[in-house]
Amino acid sequence: MKKNILLSLLSAAIFSMSVMAQKENANRNIKFGIGAVVGLPLSTHKIIEGMAYEAGLLAEFPQTELVSITGSASYFGFTAKNGVQVEGGAIPVLIGAKIKIAGNVYGHAQAGVSFVTASGGGSAFSYSPSLGYQLSRNIDISLRYFAMTKNQITESYISLRAGFTF
Repeated sequence: MKKNILLSLLSAAIFSMSVMAQKENANRNIKFGIGAVVGLPLSTHKIIEGMAYEAGLLAEFPQTELVSITGSASYFGFTAKNGVQVEGGAIPVLIGAKIKIAGNVYGHAQAGVSFVTASGGGSAFSYSPSLGYQLSRNIDISLRYFAMTKNQITESYISLRAGFTF
């Protein structure tokens, strides 16, 4: 029930941002993109978890020349390590802000909920700050920290993300 309410609130927020962005920023294009992530776990589970991997979708709603509101959804998991099979992954649904710092450098912070796909996983509060560089009009890379917390236990990883914007 709690995760359904949170998912509904996140969906309403993303929809509201889309409507506001279309009304107030008719001259700014909403950007959609895809991204791939590889990383290393930092939490206590790094003993059994190998590389982190993630693939996802991103929507960017420009507010000014320097600030955009973002929404994303993805799937991430970990490869096995030391012969231990890692069960499931998570589906993070996040909203946040992307701020152009200088030149092609930007900061990006998001927060939301991750739906754990393992049996009995439930949902967890998630957050993800990053520092990125826009290589071209459509391609960017970023160094990112991702964490999800549930019942005072935090799973986290540091990663490199490559994205393509349409």
